[in-house]
Amino acid sequence: LGGKMPVLLTLNYSDCPMLCSLQLNQLVMTLDAMDLKIGRDFGLVTLSIDPKETTEKIRATKQKYIEMLPNQRDASGGWHFVTASQATITSVTDAVGFKYRYDEFSKEYYHPAMLAFVSPEGVITRYSLDVTFPEDQMRMALVEASDGKVGSVVDQFLMLCFQYDAERNRYV
Repeated sequence: LGGKMPVLLTLNYSDCPMLCSLQLNQLVMTLDAMDLKIGRDFGLVTLSIDPKETTEKIRATKQKYIEMLPNQRDASGGWHFVTASQATITSVTDAVGFKYRYDEFSKEYYHPAMLAFVSPEGVITRYSLDVTFPEDQMRMALVEASDGKVGSVVDQFLMLCFQYDAERNRYV
């Protein structure tokens, strides 16, 4: 993770017929509207949960989403789409508590939508288990994950006034 900035982690796969594209489409809408910049203020990692996914396939998926970010000019260098062996995928998914399974009949992975906010030290500071990401909530979660190294003085003040409410899945 580099240890310099917070990282958003998504677990998806390119051939997902619905949830992954829905989640990533919503994510890019929020990211493109934000003034925090991918690669400058935070990193982004999308790990494919499909060990058979090819490098070529995931590169095409990355290109699709990068093209949807006209206001994030350096997104390509800060958003990493990666493939891995099943052992590595299992290690990561176990570490973040992401449960999924492959269905032989449908040839699909059944999985939840999940976004993990990870501190520069590798500590998960927040999860989002939704497919929508309100910009203000995303910003506050990134500020929290960065331990105040990302964002403005106003953001630091707001973090004193707001707390994360897990019941409502947002800051209040």
